[in-house]
Amino acid sequence: MASEFRFDDARSVSPRITSGRDWRNANLVGFSIHVLQCFRSRKLTEFSPHQTRLERNGAGYMGRRAPDFMRANSDWFRGIELKYGPDGGVFVADWTDLGECHDRDGIHRSSGRIYKIVYGPAPALKKFDLHDRSNAELVQLQLHRNDWYVRHARRILWERASDGQNMKSARVALLKMYATNPDVTRKLRALWALNLIGGYDRKWLAQQDDN
Repeated sequence: MASEFRFDDARSVSPRITSGRDWRNANLVGFSIHVLQCFRSRKLTEFSPHQTRLERNGAGYMGRRAPDFMRANSDWFRGIELKYGPDGGVFVADWTDLGECHDRDGIHRSSGRIYKIVYGPAPALKKFDLHDRSNAELVQLQLHRNDWYVRHARRILWERASDGQNMKSARVALLKMYATNPDVTRKLRALWALNLIGGYDRKWLAQQDDN
């Protein structure tokens, strides 16, 4: 959790928060950078997910405020987390409580809600399990546009390597992807996957200093 405004009595500033006129006074709860084709960066606060566009600033990035794209219509809305799925939609976990941060009338543990935000018609996905994919298919998923597939495929490769499976073919394919793909982000994905499966040694890694 991050807060851009410190206060002792949250209720005293809640009218400013709900007005949407001074978003800097809100509690910023949950942060998600969406590496996919549908959404940009979002920060979820009390009554709406704030949209932030990341722009290069020297060696790092600067967040620039963009227009809000959704506002809750209930005073009970307390968004606490954002997660994106395989179809690019974003799931919003709503605490659904009147407390700003810590309740004064007891914690409500049974009133939470989950919403899903989609951009246009949500694509229909058939049921699937990435655990059924071969190592070669999981390696190719490192090039997917939606980072959900990239991260889960990388995790499964790591799990298989940890279980002692032979990852030689995956290592060769990832090294080729790292060496030949012109996109730096794809090179990094290949490098991260190689790291998890023990696909390189210190000598090879040191040779990449000038890459």
